[in-house]
Amino acid sequence: MSTLEEINQQIAFINGGKPAGFQSLIKYLPGILNPGEEIEALVEGSFNDDLMVLVSTADRLIFLTSNTHGANLQTASLAYTEITSVQHRQQKKFWAGYVGSVRITGSGTEITVDSIYNYNARDFAGQVLARVENCSEKPGTAK
Repeated sequence: MSTLEEINQQIAFINGGKPAGFQSLIKYLPGILNPGEEIEALVEGSFNDDLMVLVSTADRLIFLTSNTHGANLQTASLAYTEITSVQHRQQKKFWAGYVGSVRITGSGTEITVDSIYNYNARDFAGQVLARVENCSEKPGTAK
């Protein structure tokens, strides 16, 4: 199991030296990640006016959400074989640049995470889509 310090080091490496902003959610990852499971990509944004972190590992996509005070934690995960659609959309321009959204559809669920820095949203969606497309066990897909 990874420690919080190890997880924050992984995130800083992925984010070009920048730490994760939503520590109220990141602190739960040591209890959620499987032994040996490492973070490949991560984005932070909002979902229905709550904080949300999407974490991509080699095997699955992990969703963590809570209210702005870090209470009412909810988690879920989807194996890449369960994901049917990954979309990125540029939303609005703010003084700091553009923000975007990522929409993940799979297993009867559709989740859109908004207010993600646009380049992070685009790169994250691309990384997840590549995992989904390379998944040889995806039902109904001829290889």
